[in-house]
Amino acid sequence: MGPSGKALPGPEVVAVRILLIARAFNSLSQRVFAELRDHGHDVAVELSSRRC
Repeated sequence: MGPSGKALPGPEVVAVRILLIARAFNSLSQRVFAELRDHGHDVAVELSSRRC
């Protein structure tokens, strides 16, 4: 509570559009995708087949 007795505002949550690029949609990339989506972000996945 602030000095006036009112609740202080919490951190502002901002949804972000994220492009997740992975070579395979394996357990790690699935976990990242799920966590980001669960936190309210707009996540798209692009699978890369090209080696760098």
